[in-house]
Amino acid sequence: MSARVNSGAGRRGNTLSASRLREQLASRNGPRHSVYWVQPKKGEKQLPSYANVMESTNMAASAQKIEYTLVGKYTGDWKDGQKHGYGALLYANGNKYEGEWVANKRHGRGVYWVEDKKKLRKQYAGEWYDDRRQGRGTSFHQDGGKYEGLWLNNKRHGHGRMIYGDDQSVYDGEWVRNERSGRGTLLLVNGDRYEGHWLNDKKEGPGRYFYKATRKMYEGEWVDGAPQCGTYHDDYEFTQDDLDDDDRRNAFQLPELELAHPEQVLSEGVASIRQERVRDRAFNEDETDAVHTTPRSSFAPELEPGVVFDEQMLRAIQSEFAVLLAAQSAALAESPDTSAKPRSGCIPCSSLFSLLNVLQLDVSEAQLFDLLHEIGASSDTLVSFAECVDILSLLMETQEEPLVEEEEED
Repeated sequence: MSARVNSGAGRRGNTLSASRLREQLASRNGPRHSVYWVQPKKGEKQLPSYANVMESTNMAASAQKIEYTLVGKYTGDWKDGQKHGYGALLYANGNKYEGEWVANKRHGRGVYWVEDKKKLRKQYAGEWYDDRRQGRGTSFHQDGGKYEGLWLNNKRHGHGRMIYGDDQSVYDGEWVRNERSGRGTLLLVNGDRYEGHWLNDKKEGPGRYFYKATRKMYEGEWVDGAPQCGTYHDDYEFTQDDLDDDDRRNAFQLPELELAHPEQVLSEGVASIRQERVRDRAFNEDETDAVHTTPRSSFAPELEPGVVFDEQMLRAIQSEFAVLLAAQSAALAESPDTSAKPRSGCIPCSSLFSLLNVLQLDVSEAQLFDLLHEIGASSDTLVSFAECVDILSLLMETQEEPLVEEEEED
């Protein structure tokens, strides 16, 4: 006796109905084929409503031809109806993003292209956060320029290297909100090089400029992109092998500077410029009610975050510094050890505490050495007058910071 098997019932138990399949596909979870977004072209009439069609005696007459344009095309992973995982999105303007997504936003690593003359040109490759360029990434510019480094909120922010496409000069250093700020080096195509501080995309603060053609170097203070107070002397970093025939012809010898105590004169000029910079910044902050919250230890520190000394206090510091400098020179003259030549116009940091006492500045010895440790100096480190003013300014700034009392919990 043979048994009959209801194969249809078995198939119904092991297969997915067409409606269930369409429902699963519509849920947009996991990898999917391309999904398109369209919208009517501008100026096109909207489709007639269902009620208008039903009221019409001639449905064919009510039908209209509507043309649509592509708004976007996405191919990739989904989660709960949102782009999530890895996928590629083609925008209506022809631009394209391919990479990682989280909850409908570019998040993770990805590449962004822009349409340029009917071709895709890579514009950015790197990390994204919450639909913005953030983290480490590389941007490619239409003129051939290229930036490699850190980003924050779609802007170059942190350490990065920029090759400029117009003249192929190279900047390697710190950035703040798309501007060169902090320490950085600029190498020009003619071989000249600047090493030093930047602020608001301009040379600002201490820096050195090397002239390859003449084998000379300027070292000093810069203000608003221009040198203000410094020395111009021979640069021994360039060897004869670094120079071509034109460079050798342009090289010349500088005359000896005939000025009494040139280091002291230079240091006093630098101190005056730095105090003026602090004064200008403080005025601008008062005008805009801005609050300075950038710590000195951040990757793009402010150049002079201290307080401003008035002219009377600055003269008093200068006078006491000269006394300490003279005492040190006398002690060195009497010392039998003549092998070590001290840095001209400088005093050791160990002398700063006696200077504080003479000036009657309320700073403890522990506070002084804590600051020296923070800036990488020791009691034996030699400082110029300008550096001395900077250290005192920082010390007084810490004294002016208001104390915030913690609220007791109930």
